Amino acid sequence: RDVERSRGLGDVYKEVIKALGGKDNITALEASPSKLKATLKQDKDLDVETIKTLGASGIVAGHLTLTMIFGKASSIICETVLEKIK
Repeated sequence: RDVERSRGLGDVYKEVIKALGGKDNITALEASPSKLKATLKQDKDLDVETIKTLGASGIVAGHLTLTMIFGKASSIICETVLEKIK
């Protein structure tokens, strides 16, 4: 599923922040051409199911890290989230 076609990216960044436990829970965020990797303070408020519904075609969870595959939208989502959590 292509995130850019399924919903506006303006909505996605807000929901990604919330699903990652809120802006204060995100310690780092980086994007590659197809993936978005978040480093978190804690994972108790992590909502993986919501991230899936936002269009992530795959999710790899580690200890306080989460890698989400959003395809070509990954870098746009990353830039927008970083701008909003400053």
